[in-house]
Amino acid sequence: MDTWLLWGTPVVIGLQSLGTFLVTPMKLLSFLGTEDFFLLVMPAMVWCVDAALGLRMGLVLLTSASFNSLLKLTVGWPRPYWVSDQVTAYAYEAPSACRPDMRRTRWPCGDVWPPGCGAGVG
Repeated sequence: MDTWLLWGTPVVIGLQSLGTFLVTPMKLLSFLGTEDFFLLVMPAMVWCVDAALGLRMGLVLLTSASFNSLLKLTVGWPRPYWVSDQVTAYAYEAPSACRPDMRRTRWPCGDVWPPGCGAGVG
């Protein structure tokens, strides 16, 4: 893991030093890989284009989200802005247990809230 952090952190710092003109295109490209994008596009695919294609997109979404969560839990690498103060965090990602849909449930049991989520929030 240290090798990846030692190699990757200077790359991120170098990209961020080019200026803020890359922030908007990167946010747009990042949005294309989110569940929100799929939830906007999938109904249009199912209703307007092809139901089979929409269902395959749904399967891809579920598979990739499951694999992504499993990989994050298995590897557990920190974000670059956790390691270096020189890296600017342009997006915020809450820990998985603090997602808004998870806060509405009782985690892990009873009225115990995950650390950092705030008791009684949501």
